[in-house]
Amino acid sequence: DDAHVGVQGARAAEAFELAFLQHTQQLGLGLRRQLANLAEKDRAYFRTGREERFGRTLEAMSIDPAKGVEALQRTLAPAEAALAVAPNLSGDKPGYADYALAGSLMWIWVTSPVPPLVAGTAVARWFETMLDLFGGAGRKAPLMR
Repeated sequence: DDAHVGVQGARAAEAFELAFLQHTQQLGLGLRRQLANLAEKDRAYFRTGREERFGRTLEAMSIDPAKGVEALQRTLAPAEAALAVAPNLSGDKPGYADYALAGSLMWIWVTSPVPPLVAGTAVARWFETMLDLFGGAGRKAPLMR
């Protein structure tokens, strides 16, 4: 049944996106910067939630930005391979997979103390096009750098 496959596909995509977000949070890019930019009343909630989820302190999760960028590139290897042969993960036009990954990367893009994508890679080129969609809405997001 096509409706059932659609629901399964949506659940699989949602599970992937959640796992990817949690994995990238573990990379530690920008965690301390995020904490510093939160309102004082929100800091304890942010710290406690992440420390409980990952079983270690924010300080232990925070790593050298260059190492975080390297780890992110390894994480993005499947997307890099796909985007080396197609303009988007979904083919000729951006689709759900593109928006899901771009949304996840946007969090890293905004909070990382350094540009998190390696210039010239297929993922970096693709992300640049995603930032330009919808009148450049992605480019208008304030960065924490």
